[in-house]
Amino acid sequence: MAFAILWAMGDRQEQWEAAERLALTLAEGGLQRMAARTLAVFLFTDQDSVTAGEIAARNTAFQAMLQAARTGIETTAEHDPAHRRLTQMRDFYEFMLGEIPAMLDRWHRHRQPG
Repeated sequence: MAFAILWAMGDRQEQWEAAERLALTLAEGGLQRMAARTLAVFLFTDQDSVTAGEIAARNTAFQAMLQAARTGIETTAEHDPAHRRLTQMRDFYEFMLGEIPAMLDRWHRHRQPG
């Protein structure tokens, strides 16, 4: 987590530490770790906006989960229950990454004055 947030924030050490604390606090409070990390990237980046692709590139958790699922799929038999679960995991994270841009568009429209 620390690397992903640090990478997104450049060398702003104090803000990076605050982002890391926020992500840890959110995770300890029950938010999924990946969601907490993603939120920290959104909130503490020095850019005006962050795309889904940038989040995926910056957030090593997304990449790690996808890679772990793909590796597991390659090492399990097609009819193995683990293979089915890993395939579902891979499909979920790919779906989630694909949905982020549309969700952000809806959010921006929602925030626009009537």
